[in-house]
Amino acid sequence: MLCFAVDVTTVAEFYSRAFSPELFFGLRMVINIGSLLVMLWLFALAYLVWRADSKSLQNRFIATLLAVEGFKCIWIALDVFPFIPEWNSFWVVAWKIKFDFFFSMQIAAIFLYFCFPIYYKIRGLGFMYRPALQKHAYYIPLVIGISLWLMIQGLPPFAVDNLSWIECTAAGTEPIVHEFLGTSSATAVTSGINTTFPNGLCPAALDNTIGEEPFGIWAIVFAQTPVSILALLFIRSSLKKNLESNDVQDLKSNNVKEKNQISKSFYIGFIGKVIGSI
Repeated sequence: MLCFAVDVTTVAEFYSRAFSPELFFGLRMVINIGSLLVMLWLFALAYLVWRADSKSLQNRFIATLLAVEGFKCIWIALDVFPFIPEWNSFWVVAWKIKFDFFFSMQIAAIFLYFCFPIYYKIRGLGFMYRPALQKHAYYIPLVIGISLWLMIQGLPPFAVDNLSWIECTAAGTEPIVHEFLGTSSATAVTSGINTTFPNGLCPAALDNTIGEEPFGIWAIVFAQTPVSILALLFIRSSLKKNLESNDVQDLKSNNVKEKNQISKSFYIGFIGKVIGSI
């Protein structure tokens, strides 16, 4: 049996639970804080890369990519705030922001990954390395990502219309349902509650949401990994080509190297990003 009550978790109780043994002594909150710091770090890197040479189209591309990855961190970073029914007014707005920002930037990132051959020479894709394309390819994926998400976000495969707060005050108590988005009587909510609490009792003190998880949003999320791996292969190919070109230049022109090459540090960092997304 479910309870529909007025009692809510306080902010102090939320953070106390977040660092409880049941929640691995704050592991999730540490991840939330880490995501917030990574987001700020990526924004700072994007600014520095752009400022280092704002006329360089390669710099603009990398800066845009870093900023997009930073915006994607907002999905987890916002969870540093109390994720409780008492903050419902805040989360109604914050949810819209994090949901729209994440998925529009996710789509934009996928298109940006495919733009690596436009800015860096890659074996077999030299036809894409053109200055005419470089002038626009760093911002067009942003336009596509935002526009495409605005067009599809209301469609059934992508819309999350029903989401409810589930509050458990202690282990063995009945879960308390609070309205968040839509109605708690929706099939997605009731079936989710029955699956999560088969015996109608809470396994521990917790606050969470249960509701619709349409196929489309998961498809967008999981599309990132294979495309990221492809982008990683692009970067690796570019590094090899640059290394060979530099060896030839060392012999012919007294160590004159081509500008705007992908650095090994960027490659290593991107490997970490790909591993983190798997």
